[in-house]
Amino acid sequence: DFLVYGMAERALAGLAMAGTYTGLSGFAVPSQRALLMLVLAGVAMLARRRPAPARIVALAAAAMFIVDPVASMTPGFRLSFAAVALLLAFACAYSRPHPGPVYLCKPVAVVRQLVRMQLVLLFGLAPLTILIFQRLALLGPVANLMTVPIFSLFTVPLTLASMVAQPISAATGAALTQLAAASVLLVESVIAR
Repeated sequence: DFLVYGMAERALAGLAMAGTYTGLSGFAVPSQRALLMLVLAGVAMLARRRPAPARIVALAAAAMFIVDPVASMTPGFRLSFAAVALLLAFACAYSRPHPGPVYLCKPVAVVRQLVRMQLVLLFGLAPLTILIFQRLALLGPVANLMTVPIFSLFTVPLTLASMVAQPISAATGAALTQLAAASVLLVESVIAR
């Protein structure tokens, strides 16, 4: 019971943050998918159940199809769900238990795992990407290995912080926005080379 104590509050706080982010993203299909999967996983946790991750993905896809059938025809829907399915398959096939949090693992092992994930996504999504866009970006994994950490650690948090700070202090909000923009410019300058 100690582990369950406060679980509902933590789940609701996580869902509120995910819902806020989904709204800020303009309810983009990948954000909706992530939110639905979090809702389904949270409900399962509160019910003390452990559903298979593949079942959560399938239920989220079915729910999105029922609510907005047109969304299932968009590239974002197909690629988002396909990417999650590939990453789940990769995790089941190649993940090994590690002694602690990811940040305590050897940095080389973490980088190796990230590179493997990007290669799985590149080759796993290749048929769908070619079908939708009639081309394949072979440098996509290299770009993702750089942009995903920068966007996750700097761009998105700085942008969200600027939105919170703006009503309190316009100068602080503007400074945070400029830092977020600088991170985007950094990524663009490296990718453009």
